[in-house]
Amino acid sequence: MTIRQTRRGFLTSALAASTVTATGALLTDGATALAAGRGPDPVDAPWARARWIREQVRGPRFPDRWFDVTAYGAQPDGVTDGTDAFRRAVEACNRAGGGHVVVPTGQFLTGPIHLLSRVDLHVTGGAHVLFRTDPDAYLPAVLTRFEGTELYNYSPLIYALDQHDIAVTGTGVLDGQADNDHWWPWSGATRYGWDPGEPNATPG
Repeated sequence: MTIRQTRRGFLTSALAASTVTATGALLTDGATALAAGRGPDPVDAPWARARWIREQVRGPRFPDRWFDVTAYGAQPDGVTDGTDAFRRAVEACNRAGGGHVVVPTGQFLTGPIHLLSRVDLHVTGGAHVLFRTDPDAYLPAVLTRFEGTELYNYSPLIYALDQHDIAVTGTGVLDGQADNDHWWPWSGATRYGWDPGEPNATPG
């Protein structure tokens, strides 16, 4: 299958879809309870229902197993493409029954990271994950969502489908490498970028 899309489409799919796709994977037994229709009636007791839903949500738990991406070929030089190394580490962690895929100190270049069940991507302090700026790195297309609409599109930076108990933790940096040549101008806007005083997600 051949996928053709503008850079604007790549930008919206890679950024906007990433959070939506992975959010549901953090739910465990609560999702089963909700699907079964248990709990207070949402019409007669909406606030009780809301509290009950909140109580069903449980954070994922991971076995005490650690998989360093450098053991699978990732290089902390910010230049070598570590996409396959990240994939191998995630797959090994999943096969072992779960645990933590660790990104140690250094700069690691990678394409999209696809998480599997019971895998925590742990980005340690001092680690800097640099995502590739080539749109072709985010193919083949994956099933994702944009503004509530399911569609096949470029992979988000971090992605999971039909998985459970996943997380991204740590105090390191996930860097999409947006600049005046990548990401920002692909939106098609005449004004883009960040100005002092605007919200940001950089370390304080």
